[in-house]
Amino acid sequence: MATSQQDMQLKAWFDAIDVDRSGRLDAKELQRALQMGNLNFGLNDVDQMVRAFDTDNSRTLGFGEFSRLHYFLVNVQNSFQQFDRDRSGKLDPGEVMQALHQAGEAHKALGLEP
Repeated sequence: MATSQQDMQLKAWFDAIDVDRSGRLDAKELQRALQMGNLNFGLNDVDQMVRAFDTDNSRTLGFGEFSRLHYFLVNVQNSFQQFDRDRSGKLDPGEVMQALHQAGEAHKALGLEP
């Protein structure tokens, strides 16, 4: 979980990328922010991210929604780095299988088996 210092830094970043000062990020603002972090996604992909984390169906992200997306993306990056054992920047089939196996074990541990 984030500390207050991390929350304050994330809020400052959110405010900096909210170029229209609406208190919400649209897909274009989010896309620019992701690009600043070397995460280059097409606008359609970014729109899908917004829609996935947009809890009020506004097609924009308030700070809380943005915060959840941010921590999700950090977790994805950390997981990728964990399984990219050869540091190639890509997951080979063995690394993918290991990641899926671990995800399946976590899935079982949480009692989410079908």
